[in-house]
Amino acid sequence: MIAGVAKYLVAEVHLAADGSQVATGTMYISIWRESDLKFWDGDSWETAPGSWPEATYKKVAGWIYLLSAAASAGMNGDTIHYTFTDHMTPGSATSVCGGGEHQVRTTTELVEISSGLRQVTIHFQDGDTNDIPNVNAAIYSEDNGTYKTQGEANAGGDMSVNLDDGTYSVRSHKDLWGFTNPETIVVTQDETFTITGTAFSAPTPSDPDYCVIYGTVRDTAGQPLAGARVWAQATTPQAVSAIQKSNRPKSTKTNYEEGKPHAGKPVGYFKIELTKLTEVRFKIAGGTNLDVVRTVPNAANQDVADWE
Repeated sequence: MIAGVAKYLVAEVHLAADGSQVATGTMYISIWRESDLKFWDGDSWETAPGSWPEATYKKVAGWIYLLSAAASAGMNGDTIHYTFTDHMTPGSATSVCGGGEHQVRTTTELVEISSGLRQVTIHFQDGDTNDIPNVNAAIYSEDNGTYKTQGEANAGGDMSVNLDDGTYSVRSHKDLWGFTNPETIVVTQDETFTITGTAFSAPTPSDPDYCVIYGTVRDTAGQPLAGARVWAQATTPQAVSAIQKSNRPKSTKTNYEEGKPHAGKPVGYFKIELTKLTEVRFKIAGGTNLDVVRTVPNAANQDVADWE
């Protein structure tokens, strides 16, 4: 979030207390700043506002609220937190519809990269030195954690940036590839740094009667989404068997930290085992969302992208 610039706040996870989508009715947003715990009432920061501002529902983006430019003016380095709820009075909400946080930065901090003196190239390759194209990477100062820039590797696996001398952290991501995050680079001259990634093989089921549905969930900005809920349930009661114990739904969440809860997988990754040839209602609550009825294939695994 850039200081003094209006910003849309988005509910990335749209769940009510009973697990259903919150797409109707009226939702409100509780916004508070970390420095003094004051709340935004729509016009100013208050210690105890009488009510929360009202949010707007958008089919694609979910619940959104436009935080005015005045809200972040003079707040460089502070952090703004927000939560969407179904009640305008603090403490009276019965359901929560996601939220998040944004650090307030100055414009010069965000474009500081343009004044870097060193031409730095980051080359992405696998263990056999094959180029890895289209890797997304963000670079931060290791001294104070300040965001510097981000970019995407070209077809030859190279991403070029300008940086001043210093120590930086590089966080890399590509669907179904694993990288050491963060990777530290020390810049003292024009230089090329190499980061090695490992391709994930499609997951195998724990039982031959299962098919593993797997993939990466993204938010509305296209970034991997941590903690999104993935849910599936057979559309009709299933016969009890060694593998199918009941018709209860199965659920999991996307990885919120590399290695947790899906060991060795990147943030936003998930996998869930479903009985083959079963018709299921399959839902992803988070990001752009997904709610479909599909038949589980008679295969060991399937990328969720094939169900979108």
